Amino acid sequence: MPVAQDHADYARNGQAPETETPEEAFARHLGTLDDDAFSASVKRARWASGKFTPEDASAGRKASVKRRFGGRRASAVERRSIEWLWNRFLPLGALSLLYGPEGDGKSVFTAMLAARVTLGTLPGELEGEPAGVEIVAFEDDAEAVLRPRLEAAGANLDLVTIHDDDEAGALLTLPDDIEDLEGAIEERASRLVIVDPLPDALREGLKDNNNGDVRKGIVPLHRMAQRLGVAVVGVSHPNKGATDPANKVMGSKAWRSVPRSVILYGRDPDDVEGATRIAAVSKANYSDKSACKVRISPAEVEGVKGTVPRAEVVGASNYRDADLLVVNATGAHGETKGLSKEKRAEHLLYRLLEEGGGEVEARVAYAAGDAVEIGEATVRRARQEIGAEGGKVWRLPDRLPV
Repeated sequence: MPVAQDHADYARNGQAPETETPEEAFARHLGTLDDDAFSASVKRARWASGKFTPEDASAGRKASVKRRFGGRRASAVERRSIEWLWNRFLPLGALSLLYGPEGDGKSVFTAMLAARVTLGTLPGELEGEPAGVEIVAFEDDAEAVLRPRLEAAGANLDLVTIHDDDEAGALLTLPDDIEDLEGAIEERASRLVIVDPLPDALREGLKDNNNGDVRKGIVPLHRMAQRLGVAVVGVSHPNKGATDPANKVMGSKAWRSVPRSVILYGRDPDDVEGATRIAAVSKANYSDKSACKVRISPAEVEGVKGTVPRAEVVGASNYRDADLLVVNATGAHGETKGLSKEKRAEHLLYRLLEEGGGEVEARVAYAAGDAVEIGEATVRRARQEIGAEGGKVWRLPDRLPV
């Protein structure tokens, strides 16, 4: 809307209800402007006969802003039940995050989820009702990786749409492409959207370790899921590119606030070097935390040399997200080789905080230290050194020291 030159002209142009005076109409218009546009409008307006002053404009704008945040009574809110794509793990109408170390088979796991949605065999609201799936793939090759894995999982390929580098135009950019993505989902009536990895979808210039930037990118994605009643699953892993461990932690911390479900995925503590994995709900807005055991096995696919990995849920697990934190944090020692025990303890804490989305229980930190022969006293000193705060749960402050 162009900047109004005169409050009376603004009213005469048909922008205001007949019951409003020109002054009220112009004040309402000012209430819709951001600070820069408001200042420009006040500066350029002609205050006819002193009837409407810059002070009136400011007061009118404040009143208009207050009216915009009137809210609604709880009695006017329509009730609804939580619906699940996958019971207790992935809600419909929400963004969820699948998080875990690289190389542990997260994309094999999502191929299994996609296949079961197309077959209608995932326990949830759509069980018995095959549905479409959208896969946005920034890393995996469609011909050599995605299709073979979908076939190994038994997917109905006609119900899966792959968005990759072979597609005309750029891949998904958040938040810019929400409208186009929404249209594509509605056209095909898809019920699951997988974005792998989700941080790669952020618009250039939005930093994945900045809470405000991350929210700008993924809140619209969550809102879209709510409008369409679909499940959106973003895949992510620790930020290996960050040189400062603290930046890694702050980056992962920013990604947990928006998703309604966060699933940690990692190696089975009973089979660390083997082929089983644990998928454990780490953040559950809509249910209690659950966990299941997943087996990765080789499968033969026609036209593909060798074997293709396939994931299968083989039952519930008693392990929880804290158990995976210890395994994931203590399983990579290469980056701390040659460091003192004190520095290794600091790196361990940073990794635990990263895996836990910015926080870790003290008992988990001590258990992780014990697993790599670092005592509780050393872990406590490391906590003080990196500035983590809290009692039973340790967190880094919102602002890290420069």
